[in-house]
Amino acid sequence: MIYIVLIISFLFEGFISTLLHPNSLLFPLFSLMSIIVIYPFFKKDEYSKYLVICAFLGLLYDIVYTNTFLLNMGLFLLFGIITKFIFEVFSSNLISTTLTGLLFIFLYRIITYLILIISGYLQFSF
Repeated sequence: MIYIVLIISFLFEGFISTLLHPNSLLFPLFSLMSIIVIYPFFKKDEYSKYLVICAFLGLLYDIVYTNTFLLNMGLFLLFGIITKFIFEVFSSNLISTTLTGLLFIFLYRIITYLILIISGYLQFSF
């Protein structure tokens, strides 16, 4: 079930990117959402396996959809760690998953933008 969710979200991200601009506010980042959705399927002792899957998904996302090597791998790993802490405090239900997803999309956009500006990959001018 875990791998089916990951594969579908990864492919759906590619399909939606042909319909919407990737920098659009409406772009939902399905791969990032999938790491939130699959977390409850792992038991407490499988946390390291979950982090490996998060990192691998981020690496695939880097290779297929972006030109930033290891950036998304690190971010997906970071969001995997944050997911663990969030779901230790809150129960895993539709509301907490949705709010976590919105928070992650917001943080992902801000962090990637700041990293790309600081590294000089993007130019910003008032």
